[in-house]
Formats: sequence, C-alpha cells, structure tokens
Amino acid sequence: MVRLRKFVSLPITIILLFLSPPDSSVSSSDSEKNCTECHPDYFKNLSAKNLHKPFKEKKCLECHIFHGFDNRQVLAGTVSQVCSYCHNLLDEIPPDALHYPLTEDYSCVECHNPHSSDNRDLLKLPGSMVCLECHDAPPTKGLTFVHPPYADITCTECHAPHGSTFGTMFQMPAGYLCASCHPQILNGEEPPRLHSADDIHSCDRCHLGHTSEYRKLLSNKTPELCLGCHDELNNLIKQSLPHSAIEIEGCVACHTPHFIKDRSSLILKTPGLCFECHSEIQGFTDMEYPHAAVEDGCETCHDPHIQLSDDEKAELCVNCHDIEDGDFQKRHLNLTPSFCFSCHDPHGSSEEKLLKINQHPPFMERECESCHKQQEKSELRNDSLCLDCHDQPEPSGGHKASSVADLACIDCHSPHASNRNSLLR
Repeated sequence: MVRLRKFVSLPITIILLFLSPPDSSVSSSDSEKNCTECHPDYFKNLSAKNLHKPFKEKKCLECHIFHGFDNRQVLAGTVSQVCSYCHNLLDEIPPDALHYPLTEDYSCVECHNPHSSDNRDLLKLPGSMVCLECHDAPPTKGLTFVHPPYADITCTECHAPHGSTFGTMFQMPAGYLCASCHPQILNGEEPPRLHSADDIHSCDRCHLGHTSEYRKLLSNKTPELCLGCHDELNNLIKQSLPHSAIEIEGCVACHTPHFIKDRSSLILKTPGLCFECHSEIQGFTDMEYPHAAVEDGCETCHDPHIQLSDDEKAELCVNCHDIEDGDFQKRHLNLTPSFCFSCHDPHGSSEEKLLKINQHPPFMERECESCHKQQEKSELRNDSLCLDCHDQPEPSGGHKASSVADLACIDCHSPHASNRNSLLR
C-alpha cells in the first residue's frame, strides 16, 4: 500500500506515460507540445525571414520521429529520404552527375539550414557565398576582364547547385546558357548553328567563364586561339607571311566567331569584305576594263590567309594565261615577261589589256629597243640609260643626295607603267 500511495502521489502526466504502452503514432498536438517544451532554442528561429514549412507549422514529425526520453534529435530516415520525400528535384539527375555534397547521402544540410534562415532557399550564407565554403575563388587581381556573374558571386546564374549532366555543372548546354544573356550571338538563329570545333555548341571552348587576361574572356589571344583547332592554317601561316589583317586583328577581322552563316563564316561576302580594308582596289574594279578574275572573287588569285611572295606573284598569271601562245608572244614583242605587274594592273584599268594608267613614253609607243637591246640584257641599273632622256635630278626635295646615293632610278620608278604619278612604284 505504501508503494501504491507513493506512485499515486506522482503527477498524473508521468503516471500515464508509465502506464501507457509506447505509441509511435504520436498526435501532432502532443508532438508540438513535447518538441517546443524540450527544444525551446530551436523555436526562437521562428522570427527568421524564411522558414521551412514543416518547422513554421511546428510539424516536427514531418522530418523527425518521436524519441521519448532519449534526448536527441532523430530523423525519420536518412537526409536523402527525408528531403526527397517533398523535394524530388534530384530524381532526374544521375548519381554520377550530382554536386559533391549530394553524393554523400544527399547531404542537403551542407548548404541549407533545415529549419530557418534569413537567406533565400534556406541557405546557410547569402547568395552564392555558400559556394565559397568549398570552392576557392580564383584571384582577380591583375586580370583585366572578369565575368559579371562571377564578380557578383552569383554562381547559380550559370551553374546548377544540385547537379547537372552538362559540363561544369552548367544549368544547360553552354551555347544555350550563354545565349540566354547574350542573345545577339544567335542573330535570331538556333543555337545548333553556333560555331563549335566539336559540334557541341560549347562557348567554353574559346571563352573562360570567370576571368581572363584577354578581351571577351578569351582563353588565348587570336589568332593563336583559332589556330589551336585549325591545324591546316596553323602550318600554312607558320611557313608563309600571314595576311596583315591576321597579324593586326586576328581571325575575327574577317570571320564571325560565333554564328555559322556558311562554310567559312565570313562577315561579308567577297569582294565586299576585301574592299573594307582595300578600298583603293575597288576603284580599279569599277573601271572600264575590270580583270575578269576579280569578278569571280578575290580568292581566285589570293589566299586570304597569307601574302604572296614575289616569285609566287610572277607565277600567278600563268595559271590562266599561256605565255607560250604565239599571239601572247607577239603582243609582247617576242620577249618573255618576268613580272606581269610591272605593266598590268591585276584588278582593273581604264586602258585596254589592263595596262596601268601612266605609261613610260617608250613603252607606250612600243619602242622597247630604246632601252633594251635584243638578245642582250641591258644594264638597266645604270642610271646613264635614264639620263639619255632625263636631266640629272637636283639634290633637293625627294632626291636628296644622301637618300638616293645607293639607289638606281628603277628602285623607285617603274620603267614601263604605273598608276602613280612620276611612274612611282
């Protein structure tokens, strides 16, 4: 009786706990009462800006199980199981494409607070600052070009925080991702027509995503960047004198780097593109006698990537003109021309046969013997030949004695024809 009297004197709530069998299906009201009484510190966070819905509604048993007098927090399963019950965003991401924290039992709590936070999405730190807990920010000091999202530490502008099947955890394929902020790249066309060396439309083949010492966040300067994929041009340019446009501006002087309009992705069609820099040539092509080859395009005679040597220029014309032909030889007084451009303009002329506009009188009258001797090479570098018709120039103006002492007349003047005054070359 004494024992029973002592037992009855205990508070009724404790007596009921001893007498009642354990029941895992504790009601929501019992749970709320028990959790708030024993874990008051957690519920101080109800004043935070963002609250996890079960926590806000004090439905602790949505994630935890009732633990009786064992004073510890017990989840209703693994972190993976508890979070994925409501958040199934990971279902479509293969395990090998998950972001590292999630490979460890889907450890959402590495980045998110499970109850409340002053940051969006219940993140432990503001914005993408949580990313810097694991990822060191590459230094930007001394680098001229920084991608704005990187400078603002907004990693999720480009990267998927939970995982991705695209490279570098991108939200979508790089071409589509970049075009979402840079729509002018597409020019109204579909991303599959973007330039890509490996046909996966990857902007990151040429651009860096965070910082660079080169403009447009390029991974290298041009033309070296382009030549890294275009091996055939790399070998050609190394063996020859490159087109000056390549040396000054790189490949983008003539080619569109992003959108593929045709096989060569030229900014403009030729010869219009060439006239952008070589406007003086357009004047000759508009003359009465344009060179037929120009109408077929500049590439008929020119390689757009390299400059022709003098020997190559001399051999160029024989690709179309038969210098062994009888009529050709007759027109050239049975002399084999060594360099066609000394008399003819390769683009166009107001004179027949593409002859240059200003012509040396003996050449104009076809009096070649005035300067040349048949069957014998004349000593053309002997200025006495020129002085037979021309007075010795005064050592003034363009003929200062110090500047022409080691030069012959033909070093500066063409003996046949020129488009410049005074037959200047």
